[in-house]
Amino acid sequence: MIALLRWLSYFFLTLLLLLGLILASLSWTVPALTERFLLNKGYAIDFDKVRINPLRGAANFSGVSLREADASSTAQAIELSSFEIKVQPLPLLLERRVVVNPLTLDGLRLTLEKSPEGYRVNGFPHELLKSNAENQNPDSAEDSGDSVEFSVQNLSLANVTVGVSSSDKPEETLTVRLVQLAIDNVDSLQRGSNSAVLLNLSVDNIGLNTEGDISLLASEPEASLTVGVTQLDSETIRRTIELLPDNEPLIAALAPIQFNADVASKLKLLLKEQPVVKLDDFSLDIRESRYQIETPAGDDAGQQLAFSGTLGAKHAKLDPTAGYILEALRVEDATIDFISGSSQPQSDASESEPAADITLSKLNFNMDQASYPQVSKSQFNLDSEVGKFGKLTADGALTVADFAESTQIKLKGEQLDLVPLSPAARQVIDRGIKSGLLSIDSEIAIAKRQLDASNAIRVDQLKLAGINSDGGEPGDALQLGMPLNTALNLLKDKNDRIELKFPVDGSIDDPSFGLAPVIQKALAKSITSAVTTKLGPLLALSALSKARDLGDALRLKPVTFEAGSAQINDEGAERIKKLADFLDQRRAVSITVCPYAVVADGPIPSPAPAGEQKKPVLNATQKALSEERLESIKASLLSQGIDGQRIVPCATELDNGEEAKPRVSFSF
Repeated sequence: MIALLRWLSYFFLTLLLLLGLILASLSWTVPALTERFLLNKGYAIDFDKVRINPLRGAANFSGVSLREADASSTAQAIELSSFEIKVQPLPLLLERRVVVNPLTLDGLRLTLEKSPEGYRVNGFPHELLKSNAENQNPDSAEDSGDSVEFSVQNLSLANVTVGVSSSDKPEETLTVRLVQLAIDNVDSLQRGSNSAVLLNLSVDNIGLNTEGDISLLASEPEASLTVGVTQLDSETIRRTIELLPDNEPLIAALAPIQFNADVASKLKLLLKEQPVVKLDDFSLDIRESRYQIETPAGDDAGQQLAFSGTLGAKHAKLDPTAGYILEALRVEDATIDFISGSSQPQSDASESEPAADITLSKLNFNMDQASYPQVSKSQFNLDSEVGKFGKLTADGALTVADFAESTQIKLKGEQLDLVPLSPAARQVIDRGIKSGLLSIDSEIAIAKRQLDASNAIRVDQLKLAGINSDGGEPGDALQLGMPLNTALNLLKDKNDRIELKFPVDGSIDDPSFGLAPVIQKALAKSITSAVTTKLGPLLALSALSKARDLGDALRLKPVTFEAGSAQINDEGAERIKKLADFLDQRRAVSITVCPYAVVADGPIPSPAPAGEQKKPVLNATQKALSEERLESIKASLLSQGIDGQRIVPCATELDNGEEAKPRVSFSF
């Protein structure tokens, strides 16, 4: 019995020794077999350390380096700090099911290069990443009846660094760093159940943090994630797109845009035939963005629209089949700069019109909803500072899908600097703007593509540029029949202020409809009406009834005299007083004073010989009397405070009409 026990003890000791030798041999057998397998494939692999525990089904590889077999040990390679895998033994032995828990990869480093043939890892042939799907035998995918189910739980990747470059720009390397990727149950993910996902990724300066649940292989795959993106910039996105295949449309779309922003949102993605994106508490914080605006051919002004601020929405749904819906859309504390980048010549070749740079600051905008292509009304409000002193507010309702269908807007602006609008003014009145402040109160209504707008404006300290953008004399864009400056000066009061009301209406679908022509027509009509209203008591009624334009209408009532007399009667004195009052209110207006004599003002000329017609000519007596009348009127205007430099005299003319009266006429 004792001998049997001694024999059994020797047997088990020998068995344990053999098992220990086998286990110990695995630490060098597995690496050796791996090296031989890869060497036959043309690759060399090095390990700093290998630890294998067959009883636990665990293996750990540290300091792994993979390169081409013919390359030197210092050649570029795939490097891996550590790789750990643990296979549960019982499912493998009892159920022929490989269950990996966990699978951990840390410190992977490699560089990809894009070439016309595809992608490759630097230091390796193209075949390493080339798909061999076309070489696969479709029959090999059939179930042989002897397959082993494979599943992974608790996948963890950390500190993965991938450099990506292009063969034509090898110096521009895009660095992708995967700080952490954790999936708690890949097996559930494969079966269509939810799995918790944690992702921390960076692409150069762009950082991506995502946490939530994801299910990819269900009948309707979906992901519910909290997403945060930091330092999102257009340059990095552009470089990323350049490394993608078929990238031309995306590159063209991004070309005019520059931006730097952060994004935060709760995201739900439904991966149907057409993916549906739902966002909650969406926030896009744009630190700086610029959009290059297309300009007419040959115009290299480089116009840009710059934006900074926060865009957000409470809910958003983007469905390719049904359109998009945004709820509680908002813009907060935004700044918008319209930068023209050019200047226009003014009256002096050395003088330039300021660039049309417009700044909206502290802009806040709210809209209850916005949808497309569904047509629905959206309520909105806006307030913003404009330039240094201006203020702009607006509110109303509009249909985002079709503004021309139904829109109502109330807009109010105060102390808006007109200088940045100089290029737009040239389109309407053929003049630039040197100075001026605008206050406007507008109500704009569009219904069934018909525009109906009422506008009340007040302009202070308005001064126009003296020449056109092409350097020539200003045209009569408003067709007033008189210089525009003169018409505007007639509207200005003593405080250098113009107040004007003008409507704008028309069919948006009318081929001849255009904003500039419509404003031109409305402005000309309003200026004519306003000037004639203000000058009504001074105008000749016959001139108003037969006037072809404003210039024709502004013929003032003359001051008449008795023949042979320079005495101003009561009616003439009253007319001069009204004219003085008008000029006092409009300090920029000058008046032209023209005397007319008649034959009865001087000696009766001798009759013409029989058979001849002798046309009367102005004689010295008539001329002197007419000049005396002009001087008496000028003296009266001077006595009422009118600057003599604003009174411009004309040469005396003789009126030979049978019913002509001695008079002094006025014009602007």
